[in-house]
Amino acid sequence: MEGYLLHERRKLLGRKQSRKFFVLAEGGSSGEGGGRSLQWFRDASRAERKGAVQLGAACTATVLPGLALLVQPTGPGSRDALTLVAESEEQRAAWLAVFAKNNAATSPAAVAAPPPSAAVAPPVEGKAATKTKAPSAVKRIASKKGFFDGLGISVAFIRKFSAEHLVGDRADFTTAQICEAVVKERTRALECSYVQYLQQAADSGSSSGVDIDVGKAKVFVSHAWKYKLRDVFTVMLEYADKYAAENPKAPPLFFYFDLFCNNQHATESHPFDWWCSTFQRNIMSIGQVLLVMAPWDDPVPLTRAWCLWEIHCALDGKVPLTIGLPPDQRGALLQGVSESFSVITNALVRIDAERSEAFKQEDRDNIHRAVQESELGFDGLNDRVKGRLRDWYLTTALELAEAKAQEETEEAARVLSNLAWSLNEFNEMSHASRFLERVHAIFLKLFGEIHLETANSLKAMGHMAGNRGDNAACLEILERALQILTSLTPEQLGGYDERSQRELVADTRKAVAAAHRALGHPSKALAILLELEPYVHAIDGENTQLMANTLVDTAAVYNDVCDFTKALQMADRALKINISLLGENHPITANTIESMAVTYRLMGDFPNSLQATQRVLRINLAVYGLNHTATATSYANMGMAYDNLAEHAKAREAYQRSFEVFLHVYGEMHTICAASLMNVGLAFHRTGKLREALNTYERAAVIYKQVLPENHPDIGQVSGNYALLHYDMGDLDKAQVRIQKSFAILLKEYEPTNIVVAYSRNWEGLICTGRKKYADGHKAFQTCIEIFQKNECGGHPDMARAMCDWAALCIEDGKLDRADDLLRQASSILNAANSEAKRALPLHHQGVLALKRGKPSEALSFFEQALALRHRFLGRDHPFCAFTERGIGEAYAALNKLTEAREHLDTAQTTALLELDAKHPEVAKINAAIAALKSKPL
Repeated sequence: MEGYLLHERRKLLGRKQSRKFFVLAEGGSSGEGGGRSLQWFRDASRAERKGAVQLGAACTATVLPGLALLVQPTGPGSRDALTLVAESEEQRAAWLAVFAKNNAATSPAAVAAPPPSAAVAPPVEGKAATKTKAPSAVKRIASKKGFFDGLGISVAFIRKFSAEHLVGDRADFTTAQICEAVVKERTRALECSYVQYLQQAADSGSSSGVDIDVGKAKVFVSHAWKYKLRDVFTVMLEYADKYAAENPKAPPLFFYFDLFCNNQHATESHPFDWWCSTFQRNIMSIGQVLLVMAPWDDPVPLTRAWCLWEIHCALDGKVPLTIGLPPDQRGALLQGVSESFSVITNALVRIDAERSEAFKQEDRDNIHRAVQESELGFDGLNDRVKGRLRDWYLTTALELAEAKAQEETEEAARVLSNLAWSLNEFNEMSHASRFLERVHAIFLKLFGEIHLETANSLKAMGHMAGNRGDNAACLEILERALQILTSLTPEQLGGYDERSQRELVADTRKAVAAAHRALGHPSKALAILLELEPYVHAIDGENTQLMANTLVDTAAVYNDVCDFTKALQMADRALKINISLLGENHPITANTIESMAVTYRLMGDFPNSLQATQRVLRINLAVYGLNHTATATSYANMGMAYDNLAEHAKAREAYQRSFEVFLHVYGEMHTICAASLMNVGLAFHRTGKLREALNTYERAAVIYKQVLPENHPDIGQVSGNYALLHYDMGDLDKAQVRIQKSFAILLKEYEPTNIVVAYSRNWEGLICTGRKKYADGHKAFQTCIEIFQKNECGGHPDMARAMCDWAALCIEDGKLDRADDLLRQASSILNAANSEAKRALPLHHQGVLALKRGKPSEALSFFEQALALRHRFLGRDHPFCAFTERGIGEAYAALNKLTEAREHLDTAQTTALLELDAKHPEVAKINAAIAALKSKPL
């Protein structure tokens, strides 16, 4: 190791050049002569240097290369205590004279320097010097600095060190404690790394097996020094065992572990930049990082800036990084999941590398700046770490669940149920379903069919069936559970009282209503919930959480049937209850406010919807922070509010933020991330960025295909969105394929009159219009309108859109009076809903109708109003603006104002080609209008 690096003129050397003194030491001091001479060497050096590394205690059997000192005590006052190995015999003789003269000196001031001579000066380049042969340890360690020399410790060393030192009162010592108690003590005299100490011990003959203990490092271990060393060792040994099993012919692994591989006496001797660059080079050179993480729910390394830098170096340099957790963390995870199935999600939410700190604020700031400015950044780093932790969580949860599934106790069943729901949160629905079925089987065996626990396990299976999209099975299972719950005698309640039974019955009836709602039976759902309200009131009165939840569910069903007045009344009652029970800023209160926001949105009161959603977001930000799934949901809802206000840029920003939060927590392969991507795609679609919308849809489709069964209702709705996008892009064949797939899925899951089906019928009508299949188009639009009316949504703005689309078909099919009637109804609905942004659509079609009737002046007025609205709410580059520009151009042409006509048609063509293919039907219409204009004389 480095002993002294001298920066000033040294009287001891008699020259200006700086020299490095390498010190090799072990053991303690004995013998007056050796101790006094070594003390003189320390004192003289301290007196004539600045910032030099402190030398350790006196030593035995020590060799020092170059101009260096060996102290070998053999007895009080013995001159034999000093032995020197120098660069030449002349140097050795000069130094022996100096130390002999000063051995009895009482103070460093009495020290005399050796006589200046060629023997003391550095060897001249090219001139041979007579050298004393140094032992191999001298050569090996003189060439090393004790920092990042590429060496590591073996599995055999870890086992030996553990057996020797991690015992008794040191069994639970942290890495930091072992450093002070063992590593520094062993290496104090030499001031070298422990690896170098092992090498020297082997070369001096005092130890053997260094070739087994020390070798070229293949794995860099990143860990926190506050961990118990035995836990870190366990992770390293598990890694080595797995590596050996997977690579039986590979040589043994050696770990770069800073406790042993770094010089612990000189960690303060290098600046920040040196540490950063050296960490990075070493990690890249070794080529594999093992990151020891604990505790599982808030890992320490992510709170320490230097650990963060190691992680960043690995990920940024694309070095493979493996996360390992100590064995006791499996038990901690099990305990956490036993208490709440959401603990894994909450743990992932908490992970944020920007929280990391360092002993020196300057180091922390520099590391954070370096990470933030890198290509990876904090978001990328967090995502990569969360991804690996997520894998460990889910793998461990699955293993724990498999183990619990073999037991047949009540406690095991409860834990297994929570493990199942934890897996469900990460889309492991097949495993979750299997484990919940096992829970039911355990309770069935323990208590029989007619028992509260058995009924509850059935209820859980029903909810899981709904999550899988099998709403029919969900309803069937929940009704079985309800039947059991309502028939229980006090003896069959399993420790619950009658009041608890009534609450469980009420909650299950709510679940049955939700299943009917999912199947498109809002009237059945509403009947159940209205009957349930007095039942809940009889349990504990009005002011209970169960009553509030029942009212919120009832409001949602009133939304389904478009009775928005009653929906708001129910939600308002629920809100008052929750505020009185929980306060205004509680997340459950926020959920109630969000239900009101949905009602406002559906009834077309978009400003109030946005205001309510913003209120919810403020609550969730205050309670959960930015990176929680509840906050992400608020951003998604805010995106919908902005969309409805035609503030599409803000909507896309909110959707994107929502997606990023969900992505950080769940990883991309999750249904909620797919849904968030679809929202982003819809925002692109609405702003006319059709190619970007298609790319985003396709990304979402990959996720849906990976995590959902092919006939899941969500995939049916996604196919409908795809169909509309392909229609807008002018690809009618693909649009037709997509709409057929949408119906094939939706009509298996929903009643034909479900409101979800209405939207696909609308897109079907549009596609039929484009394909000139007018009869089929009329049928599709008629069905769409009937579904809206059957669900009492006759005043909904989306029904007005369907009427406008149908009117366009009627115009093409020559049914002009029918088109006029539909457009008047649509305008009336939109005016009542105060939906100014959506009024552009009927205005545009009224312009087309007026042109068809030979009224170009009237048409021009309609088109200009529509274009002003589209410019305002969609932007000038939207394809819809091109369509309206064409209408204006054709109106001017009909009025024989050819210059104005050509100007608008050119603008239409330029705008359309920004997003549409040259073969698009609307582009063809624009080109035809331009060609017709050219045939007219100016």
